[in-house]
Amino acid sequence: MAVSLTASLFLAGCNPTQLANDLSTAVNQLMQDKITAEALVQDVKKSVPASDPGYIDTERAYVDAAAAYDGLLSAAAVAGNRGRSEETLNALATDVETKRVLFIRKAVRALDPSADTRSFPITSATMIPRSLTKAIFQVPQRRRAVALKEVRRQSSWRSWDSY
Repeated sequence: MAVSLTASLFLAGCNPTQLANDLSTAVNQLMQDKITAEALVQDVKKSVPASDPGYIDTERAYVDAAAAYDGLLSAAAVAGNRGRSEETLNALATDVETKRVLFIRKAVRALDPSADTRSFPITSATMIPRSLTKAIFQVPQRRRAVALKEVRRQSSWRSWDSY
């Protein structure tokens, strides 16, 4: 049985009011980004031959973005235990954003080779919410794993092959 993020925080002994709002807002943004990525992967897989260079480039960019994203969530999970700072997590978030923008540009280009993605406001649409790292550091260290497990469950990207 899945437990909501707010319920997880409450059960973990956190004051769920503002903290849950910060985490929920961040998770909602991450889930929207995940949905966008999934739709692009499905469109590319349905519309572009697997042997097409655009398909191959899009797959590589997706795998890189997903790996960076998983790295960020893993780093966040151990942030308090290993001395990682909020600045380190923000630097990792910037790397994720860069890789996701590249994935989106490659996917759009694979779907429409004549598309000029430079005119799209992709960067602002794919930013990792900075409230995520702030909220993570507000969760008591002994309860952080519970909150992050729920964040990961709700927002992790699947493997390319699972679509």
